[in-house]
Amino acid sequence: MSDKLAFIDIETTGSSMLHDRIIEIGIIRVEDDQVSEVFETLINPQTYVSPFITELTGITSQEVEQAPPFEEIEAKVHNLLKDCTFVAHNVRFDYGFVKNEFKRLGRNFSSELMCTVRLSRKLFPHHTRHNLDAIIKRHDIQCENRHRALGDAKVIWEFYQKIRRKFNSKTLDKAFDWVMRKPSLPFLLNPEVLENIPESCGVYIFYGENDLPLYVGKSVNMKERVLTRLTNDHHSAKESSISAQLRRIEWIQTIGELGAHILESSKIKDLQPVYNRKIRFDTACEKTRVQAWPYKGVISVLENDIDGNGECHFIDKWCYMGSSKSEGDGEHSTFSSSQVFDYDIYKIVASYLKKKGNKRSIKVIGREDFSTSSVFEEYSQEVRY
Repeated sequence: MSDKLAFIDIETTGSSMLHDRIIEIGIIRVEDDQVSEVFETLINPQTYVSPFITELTGITSQEVEQAPPFEEIEAKVHNLLKDCTFVAHNVRFDYGFVKNEFKRLGRNFSSELMCTVRLSRKLFPHHTRHNLDAIIKRHDIQCENRHRALGDAKVIWEFYQKIRRKFNSKTLDKAFDWVMRKPSLPFLLNPEVLENIPESCGVYIFYGENDLPLYVGKSVNMKERVLTRLTNDHHSAKESSISAQLRRIEWIQTIGELGAHILESSKIKDLQPVYNRKIRFDTACEKTRVQAWPYKGVISVLENDIDGNGECHFIDKWCYMGSSKSEGDGEHSTFSSSQVFDYDIYKIVASYLKKKGNKRSIKVIGREDFSTSSVFEEYSQEVRY
């Protein structure tokens, strides 16, 4: 681990790394166990701050309207985080948001990570709760401004200092190694493969000898999921077996999570990978448990990513009709005129529709207006910002 650490916390407009934005950031840069710089600022997210977030943090839309956008503090933040281990409570959340803010500006950002949630679990395994409130209470840490970026960053910095005093160096080094451990790569897998896997939504495929499909998976962050699977390859016989046979990894990026779910289901059926649970094809018994279609027509479900790409998925009576995608300067569509019921697609779509936040991305289209010749021309305009 680097002797330069950046203890960081952020407040955001919500929990989606793709669609929500940072509204406040607090950073404590530490070098050789001494604080070298402290930084905090509100950030204009250029979007709405909900009443829930205002109630939680005290930050209002009016306050952030007067704050600088991320692009105005990007250089400062980058310099503070440069050459540091990125330390946060539930680090993937903070890191994902910060990385995406840099990505929106066309700048790559990567860092060594340390999660204080995992660190607490490793050092205090007899405790069941490891959220920030539990750590504050357990270790008698004073927090002047809870749910504000710098206030919470100060908590994890003090927690770090307390464990440094409580445990000997051997115990701490072992805990740090465990928290920050990197995956031991399968012998025949090219290490450069992991560097190329995008930290974005999509489907990944593990292949064995002679391109035998071993496993198909999906994730909103493919690189993180693949690294996690390889890190945990000793936790089960299945994971160990996949790791031992792994020769090649392929991935397909999708615009959003719904597209990844649908593509994963399709790939599992097509490839029949050895280690996936066998997907069930619809049966009369399964159809009896299908809910009534809740819309009076075809629905389009719009997904966007942070790069301005969009994709509309078209669904009718639980059947997936196809999609229209806009990426960069190009557009392309896939469409099926046959409505074939698939129980797995039904489960994916039904689960998606249950989430209240997803209702905003749905538009109902009259069946008489939906045709292969006209619908994509009309709705391709909607997949652009």
